[in-house]
This record gives sequence, C-alpha cells and structure tokens, in this order.
Amino acid sequence: MTRTQNLAPVLASALCLAGLPAFADVTPRQVWDNWQAIIDRSGSGAVTVGNLEEGADTLIATDVVYTFSGSDTTSAVMVDRITLQDNGDGTVSVSLPDDIPVNVRTDEGERIELYVTPSGAQTLVSGTPDAMNYAVSADQYVVGLTQMVDADGAPVDLDFRVALNGLTGNTVQNIGTDLNITYDFAAQSVDLLVDGADDTGEAFTMSGKIDAMALDADLTLPAGSGLSDISADGLSGVLVSGGYGYDSAAYIFASSGAEMSADGTATTGAVRVDFGIDADSLRYAVRADDMVTALRGTELPTPVEVAAASYEVGLTMPVSPSDEPQPFALNFGLNGVTLNDETWGLFDPMGAVPRDPADLVIDLSGTMLSADSDDTGADDVMENPLAGRTLASLDVNEIRLGAAGALVRAVGAFTYDLSGEQTLSDVTTPEGSATITLTGINQLIDTLIAMGVVPQDQAMMGRMMLGMFTTPAGDDTLETVFTFTNDGQITANGQRIR
Repeated sequence: MTRTQNLAPVLASALCLAGLPAFADVTPRQVWDNWQAIIDRSGSGAVTVGNLEEGADTLIATDVVYTFSGSDTTSAVMVDRITLQDNGDGTVSVSLPDDIPVNVRTDEGERIELYVTPSGAQTLVSGTPDAMNYAVSADQYVVGLTQMVDADGAPVDLDFRVALNGLTGNTVQNIGTDLNITYDFAAQSVDLLVDGADDTGEAFTMSGKIDAMALDADLTLPAGSGLSDISADGLSGVLVSGGYGYDSAAYIFASSGAEMSADGTATTGAVRVDFGIDADSLRYAVRADDMVTALRGTELPTPVEVAAASYEVGLTMPVSPSDEPQPFALNFGLNGVTLNDETWGLFDPMGAVPRDPADLVIDLSGTMLSADSDDTGADDVMENPLAGRTLASLDVNEIRLGAAGALVRAVGAFTYDLSGEQTLSDVTTPEGSATITLTGINQLIDTLIAMGVVPQDQAMMGRMMLGMFTTPAGDDTLETVFTFTNDGQITANGQRIR
C-alpha cells in the first residue's frame, strides 16, 4: 500500500509534465518564459536546463529536468529535448521526445524508475501571454515501470503499464493577480496491466480496460500562494474543483502461491468522482453503478459473485475557523447488493431467507464550529477526530438497512452543548430524539427459528426485549422513539434506560 501511495503523485506529475502542454504562449520565447513563471508561481517544483538555443522561429531546450518534491517522495522528470516551433499564425507547436524517463526516490530509500512514451502527440498553443489555450491530442500515452528497488537495495518483482488511448484535451491558463488553470481531458480508453510477486513468491497479475475516461479541474491560486497551500492551514483565496469519471471498466485478476490460488473478474458501469476545496469547505463525492465482482479460489467452497446496483459516498466539511456553526454533510449508500445462489446455498440451502437485494443508506447533516487550525496538530486529530471542531447539531436524515426481508430505518435530530472541548464520548449525550422503525423483524426471527439458526428460547428473549421498548406501528412493524436530554438521560418510548 505504501508503494502505491508513493506512485500516485509521481504518475500525476509525470503525465502533466510529459506533455508539457500546460505552459506556453503565442511565440516560442513567451512559451518558455511563461512556463518558468507558472512553475515558480505554483511552487510545484524546480527546472534545470542543460542548454537553451533560440532561433528566428524556434526555441530548443535540451537536457531539461523537472524536480518535484512531495510529502514523502522526490521525483525527477527528464526530457532530453523540447522544441517550440512558431507556426507563423500566432500559434506555437510543442514537440517532445518519444521516451521520457521519470525517477522517484522515497524518504524511506525506495527507488522507482518509470517511463512515459507519447505516440502521435501534438500540442498547439494559442491565445495571449495572459490567457493561453493548449489543445492537446495523442494517439497514445504510456506510463510504465522500468524497475523498482526497495529500501534495502533489493529489486522488487513488479511490472505495470498504463496506456491512455485516443487522448484529447484543453488546458487554459489565465495569469493575473490570481493564477487560474483549467483542465479538460478525455481518453477513448485506458489499458492497465500489473504483474509481480511478493517476498514469499506468491505471484499476482491484473489487467483491465476503462472506457471513455474524462477528467476536468479548475485551480485558482492567489498571489503569494502555491500548491502547498491547498490545506486547511492556508486556504484563503485558493480554489480547487474538478473530478473524473468513465463509462465502464472491466478487470481480470489472479494470484497463485504454494498454498492457494485464486482468480476473478470485476466490472463497473459509470463511475464519477468530484471534489472541491475553497476557503470555507471541502467537498468530495463518489458514485459507481452496476458493480460486479466474481471470485474463485482453491480455499473457496464455491465460486462467489457479489453485485451492487450502486455505491456512493459524499462529504462536505468546513475547514476554516468560524464563530458561527457551519454546515457539514455525510452520506453513504450501497444499494441493490446481491449474492449468487451458490454462495447463498452455503448458509440457506432451502431458500428460506428472502434473497431480495440488500441496501444500506446513511444520510447525515448538521453544523459545527471550527477552531483555529494552528492550535490543532496531526497528533490531536489522531487522538480525537473532533479535535479543533465542535459539533453544534446533527440531523439523521435517514439511516436505513434492508436485508433478508427485514428493514431497519432511523431518523432524528440532535443539538449539542457548545461550551468546552468535545470528545467522542460527549457526542453520545446530545439533546433531541430519534425514531427507529423495524419492519419484517418477526418474520425474519420465525424463519431463523425454522432453519435452526436461532434457538426458540433465545428468540423469545429477543422478542420480549423488543416488546419492552417498541410499540406496534402496522403489519409486522415496530417503532420506538429514543429521547436524549441535556442531563444525559435516555428514554425509549418514555421508559428511562439511562
């Protein structure tokens, strides 16, 4: 997992730099000067140049090295020749070599060597010195691994290759008091291949194809700010938004070792990821449709297939200090979850339990106060996730779990004491109420008794507990209202339980 995290920023920077389409203008010299200015302005790295040769209508830079330092990695992108050609019509063409090495070193001593190979790549720059447009196209962009060496100097048995096919896009840069850069790229398809083995000799391989991938982003940096300022400690004026998605994806994977082997497939329909950061909040949303995973293995008694109609996660969180409560929201959804009949048959061979698709939905919102982030360090957050934040209100818009013919649903609203620092234990003593509805529970209990899963006496005790704290609200439907008071009391349908 550590190696994967280390590679992520490297691949991003390599792809961006490999095209070098993000920095140019209407003449070759303006292209080059503006590129340097953008890099200095963004604070994203440094550039060294072996030789710079300028002619009447060309500018050629050789032995160019772009160095990027991340939180735990340092990467260097090496371009032996960049040619900027004046087309005579106010536009500039950018030409790059067919092979671009990328070297990465982690703080732990790992070394990673990558390559970027563009095929049929074209970049045409137009516009003005203060507003430049980069039209980019390529038959294919390939990013692959040449070699990886671990912290002890031993080679890692790993190979991977990512190919973006039919790439098109535009980058627009506006330079003024603020720096604004927008990206809009699309690839007809993406091919993936990973192959390797771990220290024990267990081999693994994965290949996949993603169809119709698209990426968009919008970045604004105010004067005096760089990319390192995109954090909760310095967001004033920094704006970031964007996302990516694709129409469908399919993967094949397999692993084999001395004791077991397994193989399977995974497919998804449409996937979309959106994000945004500004001075007030952080926003993140993911949705994936039509997911199916199938797995076979020597340790599995039967092939397993799990499917879900949709999966989604959303988060909105305040990030700046405030004197008044600010809104937040969190939602999670896993809908239409099914298992294949062979897997169901391991637990319920007679088909007594309803095999309807299962759903889990969590939809929360509310308000919270955010303290000055300078007073809150990473260690504080690790010890207390609410460090630097005070929960003011919580709305349980819906929590719903439906499975095996039964349904549990909860809604509620709570307020919290804003005096003093909150801990996780304080969050369990709010003021407000929640209503919980249980549907189909008695039928499910009867089914489990008939299957011999739940003994009759234990089922009776469970029903007695339900009878104490719930009231009938329809056909095989029970309901209870939990009330929380500011002195720590909790009641269920008026009966005090704490």
